Amino acid sequence: MTSPEKKKFDKRGFVRSDLHLRYQTLAEPQAVSVSLVFRLPTINLAHNAVINMRKYVEAGMAGGSMFAPWLGVMRKVEGPPADAVIPNTGPVTWYFELGGACPEGIRFFIDEIAVSHRITSAAISGVTPSPDGPQAVTEADVAAHIADPSYYPAAWPDPGFLVERIDSPRGISVELEMDQLLDEAVVKAVEGRLARWATLISGTYMNIDGPANGMLGMALLPKVALKKRSLVAYYATFNKVLEPSVNALVNVLSRFSRERHRIRRVVVGAAW
Repeated sequence: MTSPEKKKFDKRGFVRSDLHLRYQTLAEPQAVSVSLVFRLPTINLAHNAVINMRKYVEAGMAGGSMFAPWLGVMRKVEGPPADAVIPNTGPVTWYFELGGACPEGIRFFIDEIAVSHRITSAAISGVTPSPDGPQAVTEADVAAHIADPSYYPAAWPDPGFLVERIDSPRGISVELEMDQLLDEAVVKAVEGRLARWATLISGTYMNIDGPANGMLGMALLPKVALKKRSLVAYYATFNKVLEPSVNALVNVLSRFSRERHRIRRVVVGAAW
């Protein structure tokens, strides 16, 4: 007698069956609660999703063309620690202050939750949105776009530097021309911000061949070349959908340029 074949767990199944989302995108921070129910009694990996959402917002990636990258803020108010383990499947709830996240930015959080652990139910609640308002986000919006490779935050229209695109047959290259001579501190800061971008999009932003589901779709450690005022990072492997990935890069660098080291020009080489 053969045993029945195990059904593969659908990581995004809760988006269609048991996601409750009431959120209105605002520039100023608002109180937001996130409650998750798990298939298994642990929250360690789900906590990583919460951490990654905070990094995403604070890097300037969540605002899209709606909010300037430097307006993104996410602060934990209350919730379980990273090493907490619960004896059941939840719900487990976190409370935050969240501001400067556009509707597509909330999609990133849903993706992070989906790939972090086996979630069976999720509820995210902020300021009650006006019915059918342009800044309202509900579970219907996310469910309608969860498979859309373009439904990610757009680029902020005025990043503060020139953005150029050149053709490159393989991988992706990023050249940053700075407003100052490069020294060790500047190089370290730039490399750190590029690492933040690559790490956050690699496991969640859609690959060319479908959902990432936590599987890396690009090299995380680029080859780096330095000039007097320029840094070139080349990622030999890049299987991400290009446009939203570059939009995320522009937003990350826009906030970095405003708050840390001024950028004059960004040149992105890819198979456009």
